[in-house]
Amino acid sequence: MSIDPDRWEVGSLFHAADFEVHAESRPEPWDDGLLTGCGRDALRLIGTLARHRRWWIPSYFCQQVIDAVTDMGIELLVYPDSPLSPGLDLSTIDERPGDAVLVVNYFGLRTAADISIPEGFSAEIIEDHTHAPTSSWARASNADFCVASLRKLYPLADGGALWSPRGHGLPDTPTVTSPLQLAAFEKLTGMLLKRAYLEGHSIAKEAFRPTLEAGEESLLGPEISAITPLSRATLATFPLAHWEGIQLRNFKTLLRQVPSGQGFRILAPSSNTSVPFSAFCVFDQIEECERVRAALIANQIYASRLWPLDKPILDGVPEEHARLSQRSFSIPIDMRYGLADVDRVAACLVNLVRVSHRE
Repeated sequence: MSIDPDRWEVGSLFHAADFEVHAESRPEPWDDGLLTGCGRDALRLIGTLARHRRWWIPSYFCQQVIDAVTDMGIELLVYPDSPLSPGLDLSTIDERPGDAVLVVNYFGLRTAADISIPEGFSAEIIEDHTHAPTSSWARASNADFCVASLRKLYPLADGGALWSPRGHGLPDTPTVTSPLQLAAFEKLTGMLLKRAYLEGHSIAKEAFRPTLEAGEESLLGPEISAITPLSRATLATFPLAHWEGIQLRNFKTLLRQVPSGQGFRILAPSSNTSVPFSAFCVFDQIEECERVRAALIANQIYASRLWPLDKPILDGVPEEHARLSQRSFSIPIDMRYGLADVDRVAACLVNLVRVSHRE
């Protein structure tokens, strides 16, 4: 796919992908699990099993996902964790029988070795591998359940996954609901129009952005759905190992060109073999972060806040984690981008950080 130079951009929702055929036959972690309409549906399916009375949710987490599970009849409690935590020690959780703990691999930066589970820990473990669903941790997981929102990393209109490394029984496969089908169709329409726009066809952004965003928003309906047949079939054709290589190359290239220091850094993974989801940029000051992000957006680099914690749904979110969500942003580095794109992002980011420091 050739991008019109005048329509170059980084970030925002996926367009319909163009990719070469790569011979791959490796198994994926979710092969024996269920493919759902979205990651929220995967998490909600665990709730339907009636195995748990309480779920412990990390304090730094997507509020839309929390909102989707508030009606499951499960008490939701918060425990402290964030991308800045070097590791996670679950001995700090006052667990009881019937509890489950949601553990997140933030931005693909962690490995299984970063998680400490004390002897005799009674709570079940639910791992969220959205940011690195094919990582070595996800592949060798010993969790009770794993979930992932596949559409966050891959160019799918819809798609999530649920599997149980411990072999627990899973719910029956849900049907594909009509609202999910309509939402996926609307989003796919936007993805196709966005691709045509990027290629230089006479299509304005206003022709696809409302459709793309409305489709994405409509995926978040109350009914639990399976993945659409089109997304299921498309996922099976994706060269995921090849894309991982591109993503790791892009991250390492960006990290080499953008030095940390003076109130700014890009978080690096705990292992050199981990493939980060994005370049997660952290600033000391909220104002500087907002200024740099606004300037990036003005240069068609759409850095995202993952995740806003201005109004947390649950009590117990530390103020430092709410502030972290305000002084950080995420820059995509996925398979959509080549080295020239990464170089352009790096040059812009370095210049903006320097300007901020001079001010």
